[in-house]
Amino acid sequence: MQPTYEELFAQNQGLIKQLNEALLEIHQLKAEVKDLKDKLNTNSSNSSKPPSQDPFRARKINKTNGRKQGAQKGHRGHSRHLVPIEQVQTLHDLRPHVCPHCQSNSFDAEIIRTEVRQVIELPEMPPDITQYNIHTCRCNCCGRHVKADTPHEAKYGFGPRLMGLVTSLSGEFRLSKRQVTALMGKIGIRICSGSVCKIHARASQILKSPCEEIKKHTLEQDHLNADETSWKTLTRKRWIWIGCSRDSVFFEIKDSRSTRAFQEVFGAFKGGLTTDRYDAYNAHEGVRQLCWSYADRDFEKIASREGFDKTVGEMLLKCKDDFYFVASL
Repeated sequence: MQPTYEELFAQNQGLIKQLNEALLEIHQLKAEVKDLKDKLNTNSSNSSKPPSQDPFRARKINKTNGRKQGAQKGHRGHSRHLVPIEQVQTLHDLRPHVCPHCQSNSFDAEIIRTEVRQVIELPEMPPDITQYNIHTCRCNCCGRHVKADTPHEAKYGFGPRLMGLVTSLSGEFRLSKRQVTALMGKIGIRICSGSVCKIHARASQILKSPCEEIKKHTLEQDHLNADETSWKTLTRKRWIWIGCSRDSVFFEIKDSRSTRAFQEVFGAFKGGLTTDRYDAYNAHEGVRQLCWSYADRDFEKIASREGFDKTVGEMLLKCKDDFYFVASL
């Protein structure tokens, strides 16, 4: 029995519906495949990912150039220069005592030549300790007990050079408090981690004014580079902001990386500002430049795709190279 027109029409409509659903699913799958390919091709050269997270990262193979180890022929040496004689604390004049050939111990008074060897050594360093006896005496007029004033240099228990060294070891050389106390012990100075913390607090007070002057000078420049990153204080997560000019840099720690924090750090700065894409920098009222490295990586990512995107990405990379060439002229 032949199907009726109505049955064929209904069957046709059902097939059209299935086809549309299949086409929609194919479109969605293509978009998903493209997204997965983008993620698969994302690496440190076309995104903000660090090189350590690159997929299928090949191990670095150390290639030899065929030369032997050590200084090469024609290499300019870097010998240690002799210290001027005025800076030598101990001098030894050594003369031969016994001739190794004939066992004689008689030698001419005239010196034929002299070989100079200087040995640099750390001096024995017992700490230089200054004691202050702060006396209390009775006033002959009113009979009250009066204690002598404590000198400024005796208030903290450690001298400025020692506090400067402890601060440098922690800040500049990144030593822990335990390592600082251990190193101080090796040069004869007994100090605990609590004292190191107090020295850090004292150094912060002393350096507050110079830091403010550096920040003020930096914010007076025509152009700055700005950035921020996480910073842990004890167990609390904070954010350290940086402003960098040609001749100065300042850092400031804030509780957040919000727009309010940006405005607190950079204040009324209206000059040119180079930043990444973080939206807190949108509050800047002056000229803003996106860091070229971000645009460069985006162009690389677009060029790694297929079809029209690849063509556009390659054109953008060429424009970037032409821009660098013109800017370098």
